[in-house]
Amino acid sequence: MKLWRSRRTQVRLLPRIRTISRKALQIRHRLIMNKKLNYFLLVGLLLQGVAVFAQDTTKRKTINITSSFKPVLRDAVKINFHASPAPTDSSKPRLAYNIPGQYLMLAYQPPLLKPVALLSDSTPIMRSDNYIKVGIGNVHQPYVKAGFSFGDGKNTLFNVFGDGYNSIGNRPFQKNSLASVGISGIVKTANNLEWSGKLGFKSDGYYLYGYQPDSLKFTKSDLLQRFETFEGGGALRNLVPTEFGLRYNPNIHFSVFSDSHSPKALEDNTLLILPLEKTIGENISFSLAFTASLTHYHPSSQGSIQNNLYYVSPAISYKTNNIRIKAELTPSWDNSIFHLLPNVLADITTNDQQFTLQFGLTGYYDKGSYQRFASLNPWLAEPVTLLNTRVQQGFAGFRGPQQGNVFNVFFIVNFHGGGCLSFGEKGR
Repeated sequence: MKLWRSRRTQVRLLPRIRTISRKALQIRHRLIMNKKLNYFLLVGLLLQGVAVFAQDTTKRKTINITSSFKPVLRDAVKINFHASPAPTDSSKPRLAYNIPGQYLMLAYQPPLLKPVALLSDSTPIMRSDNYIKVGIGNVHQPYVKAGFSFGDGKNTLFNVFGDGYNSIGNRPFQKNSLASVGISGIVKTANNLEWSGKLGFKSDGYYLYGYQPDSLKFTKSDLLQRFETFEGGGALRNLVPTEFGLRYNPNIHFSVFSDSHSPKALEDNTLLILPLEKTIGENISFSLAFTASLTHYHPSSQGSIQNNLYYVSPAISYKTNNIRIKAELTPSWDNSIFHLLPNVLADITTNDQQFTLQFGLTGYYDKGSYQRFASLNPWLAEPVTLLNTRVQQGFAGFRGPQQGNVFNVFFIVNFHGGGCLSFGEKGR
């Protein structure tokens, strides 16, 4: 019975023991926390004591007010637009200048004038001129020449001209006459191109005088030899080089020539030139030209004669103030016969432009045509054949000054295609 009570008592006391143990643990934990708190409080008190020790404890904790706060707005700064003028200074400063004497002893020496020839501009100036010439004398009875111009003179220009005279000599039938009329025009376009053209008619009359013996009797119609020419042409050239620096000037000329014989002899001539030039720098230029000279001759007898010339002219030129050189080799075809013509020209001038040495070797053709022969000798008979004359000319000489005492001396050698050699000398 006692044992059971003791066990019962233990059972009852066990929850209490657990509660006491839990409270003992809580108290122990609080003690540990209090020790830590006391440690931190001690450190804080020590630091506070050091700070309190650094302060001045003699002064009382009071607030001194020196002045009461009164907010005030200052006056804004303004620009004074009415400035007072500066006082006038009536005193005159006395300035002293020290100018040294300048004495120039110069001898009178007039400058040396060296005029040179003015180079002509390649672009002709359009001049709108009108003129009429009338004359009479012991040879021309009478003489009339006139020309009239139309257009603005800048972009367009048209000319109408005429010429005529009668000439009489002392011998029987010694007379000749001339009558010619023509028109020409030049038009410039907005793209720097110039078109030009012309048309004309000319009539020449001659009498075959001076025949022997004088006993022969002829009428005027028997001795009259008249030539009539219808001619025209056109050209195009650029006034400003192209974007590649090229200049071109193609042109064509044609004519129809006839005489007064019965039946008439008739000839038509055509000349076509296609030049092209390229400038390289300021001193060098290259040119290339194609030329075709075509002649179709119908004599009074039956049949016709063809006389054609073709040649190509490549050339290179070099030009400075003292030296001008042009070198060219011209392949040519004279009625399908090939010939190579030289063309070399050189001018060497002194620095003062007083003396010039000239020499060269050139080759060209004298075209054989009825029209050209009649212009050289209007009393010739009708030709039955046409031949071209190839000429090669060599020359050398020097030229004097352009002003004052002018003298030129040249020595010329001509070699003709037919084997004729001629010498010439010219001086002044």
